Amino acid sequence: AMLYGTVPFKAHNMKDLHASIITAKYSLKDTISAHAIDLIQHILEPDPDKRYSIPQILSHPWFDDINEDIELFNDQEKEKILKEFTYNNTGRYNRNADNLQLSRDEMNNTGTTDSFT
Repeated sequence: AMLYGTVPFKAHNMKDLHASIITAKYSLKDTISAHAIDLIQHILEPDPDKRYSIPQILSHPWFDDINEDIELFNDQEKEKILKEFTYNNTGRYNRNADNLQLSRDEMNNTGTTDSFT
């Protein structure tokens, strides 16, 4: 979606969406480069034996012309991302995180952690 501006699979209900994903039924507009289309098609290949691996994806010609010095986000956007995204503070969205930590602490105090290591 980030490269193409929209998700590749569309349907009116979950059953049809699942069928489209399983059979890789999608359409791509020609508003992106041929290399980008080729990469998307290989990533979305339904046959796992034919689907690109991570090393194949990273060595694809589409990546050849990437300017690594480009700034994708300004400072304000970076600050917002750091505040809002879960990976910055995973316990923020996990209601059980406090209980999980408490349970581990309790186990450490009772000496019952041997079976968990």
